[in-house]
Amino acid sequence: MHVRASFGFMVSLVIGAGCSFPPPQDVPGALQLLTVTVTGPGTVASADGFIQPGSLSHSYEQGVVVTLTATLDSATTALTWGGACGGSEPTCLVTMDQAQTVTAAFSLRQRELTVTLAGVGSGRVESTTPGVGIDCGAACSAQVPDGTMVTLVATPVPGDLFYGWTGGGCTGTDPCTTTITQATQVTATFDNCVRNARQCTSDRLLVCGADGEFESHLVPNGGLDGEPATVVYDGVSPGSLCPLGCFPTEPRCGDVPATAGLAALLGDPAVSPAGVDIGQSIVIKQINTSDFDPASGTTLVTLADDTTLRVPAAEIPLPTTGAILALKVRSFLVPAGSTLSVRGVRSLAIVSHFDIVVAGTFDVSGAAGGPGAYGGASCVGAVAGNASGGGARFQSGSDASSGARGGMPYAPAELRGGCGGGSANYQPAGHGGGALQFVSRTRFRLTASGLVNASGEGGKASCLNAGCFFYGAGGGGAGGYVVIEAPSVSIAGGGVIAGRGGNGAAMAYSGNQFDLPAQAMNGASGTIIGAVNGPPATCSGCGSGGVGGTEAGGPTAGTGSGTAVGGGGGAVGLCTVRNATGLLSVVPASMKIIPSLAALGPPL
Repeated sequence: MHVRASFGFMVSLVIGAGCSFPPPQDVPGALQLLTVTVTGPGTVASADGFIQPGSLSHSYEQGVVVTLTATLDSATTALTWGGACGGSEPTCLVTMDQAQTVTAAFSLRQRELTVTLAGVGSGRVESTTPGVGIDCGAACSAQVPDGTMVTLVATPVPGDLFYGWTGGGCTGTDPCTTTITQATQVTATFDNCVRNARQCTSDRLLVCGADGEFESHLVPNGGLDGEPATVVYDGVSPGSLCPLGCFPTEPRCGDVPATAGLAALLGDPAVSPAGVDIGQSIVIKQINTSDFDPASGTTLVTLADDTTLRVPAAEIPLPTTGAILALKVRSFLVPAGSTLSVRGVRSLAIVSHFDIVVAGTFDVSGAAGGPGAYGGASCVGAVAGNASGGGARFQSGSDASSGARGGMPYAPAELRGGCGGGSANYQPAGHGGGALQFVSRTRFRLTASGLVNASGEGGKASCLNAGCFFYGAGGGGAGGYVVIEAPSVSIAGGGVIAGRGGNGAAMAYSGNQFDLPAQAMNGASGTIIGAVNGPPATCSGCGSGGVGGTEAGGPTAGTGSGTAVGGGGGAVGLCTVRNATGLLSVVPASMKIIPSLAALGPPL
């Protein structure tokens, strides 16, 4: 490098590699300006007092370190430094090596407001406060500046009700106004109905539970053919219709005015939605009406898998015919393809809160022992007598008698089965069909595959082998008595209620009671299909048994001559149906029994 001196000489300076100029030095006494900008609810001041509210700038000597302190309400306010400071701590150190700018932004803390929808009903909650984006359904939470007053409005969907607020200091059903000073949760509860309300409108029942939901029940056999169905007591749907109308003094459906003392059981806890359902997981195979434990109020039944179970029951005494064993249940089903056989001395009743559906076989026939079959002194016709059981014949000569109509005429105080047939020289004759009563608060349904069999048993021949000491031809048992009492009764085509009388037996003998030939035949039980009963029992050289009574006529007497004898046919049984209207559409082929129909009358 060449430098021209002021004296005119040329001076050459050579700067070698690795040499440099020293950095510029601070100039002592230089001043640097510090400027502070404050926004929001807070203040900033320097430790030396030069920076304070109202005076937020000051020139400091080069290199001085300035301590700035922010003053804020830490419970409600947040701080964010900017410029030469950073972070959110209250204190910041600024080195004045140049002019510096600091920003202090104070803001209210954000509080979370959460809205929760509760209850069995549905609805929507919205905020009417500007800038608070609650629209729940979709947006159920929002960040809200501390101290913000928020108003929430609840709107139920049509048909539902807003029950009220909880949380945030809100109660009742008016709009909720709450000041948000912390994380806040507000719950809006929507109901289907007015809690604990009970009312009847146009014979439809509304029952609202303590949870605001309509009372509903899954009835395992509530469908048309015994399939599950749900009943909802909402006062609108078909399932809430009271078949007998509403009870006048307390909102509920009217009860069936059941006969034979069974009406009192309709208020029993076991005959209620808290009772047991029979026929789904609990399928009964056999009931013995002679087995009742008064101490526990139960009867022992045999299930389809041959285990046993005790079911709530009651014994109802009758004036002249013994007693009824009444099973107390929530619902009752005889499943399709199954058979329920009944034995025992007492008549049988099924008392149910919900539906009674027979889709299988309910057997109370004389062949099954005829529960509740009658055996009074005037029951059996002997030789020429006329009673419901077929007469017996154990002497040569005139015909044996037939039976009169089986069962009992409709009488509220009585439930009894058919009479047994006349005995043949003290040997067993045909048993009468049993007595069976169905009582439901809602519906009785006999499906296309269902059978209620109360037919009489066929007469017995007292000698079927040579060398018998006793001999004779017994009469057939009379059909039983079936009572159906429910607001709605339906019998599908193909379903059958059978109660035909049993046919009489037939036999012949050689005249020597110690050496009888094997010429005898038992009578057939009353038929459950076909247009006629029979055919009558007969054999080679035998008389003929009388034909049991049918819904169309009969019964007939047995016939015999000389050593041939025949027992009389038993009478047809009786079926009384009592429903709400006194009208019943019955497929004629379904009733193998004398039908009788009556309206239920005023509800209980």
